[in-house]
Amino acid sequence: MDSDKKTAIALGINSILENGQHLVMLDYDGKTVDEVMQDASRLKMVYGLGPFELVKSLRGYHAIFWWTPVKKELYDEILSKSKCDIAFSTAPKKTIRIAGKYDTPDLLTVAIVRSPGEEIGQEGMDRLNFAHNIADSVQINKDKLLKSKLM
Repeated sequence: MDSDKKTAIALGINSILENGQHLVMLDYDGKTVDEVMQDASRLKMVYGLGPFELVKSLRGYHAIFWWTPVKKELYDEILSKSKCDIAFSTAPKKTIRIAGKYDTPDLLTVAIVRSPGEEIGQEGMDRLNFAHNIADSVQINKDKLLKSKLM
């Protein structure tokens, strides 16, 4: 192994669910929180999507609609109407990083955004909690994972 290269572990989640539907996930690099909130909230309203988690990353923000799985065709339409990264929206598989990559954790939940009176359903909370628990485990055990990968 080249000693000048740094090995990193990153964990991502893919948009597709077991039933073939997709979680609407949007990746916004280089955008302000106001730009992301405006775009994700507009898409939420136009497409009747449920609440979304707004996550700050080192390079921007992610909006993840844990509560509203949609068919692939609708997800593709939402992506085409969004202002998220073109590289993300045109990638064959949509994957959002949820842990790792950097020495210190860089992903922070800014808010769960919902309309007034909108309920937070249990199924979406289960998805969100599952992803967060795995991400926490990867971040905590990162050194062990790197050592086992290199051995």
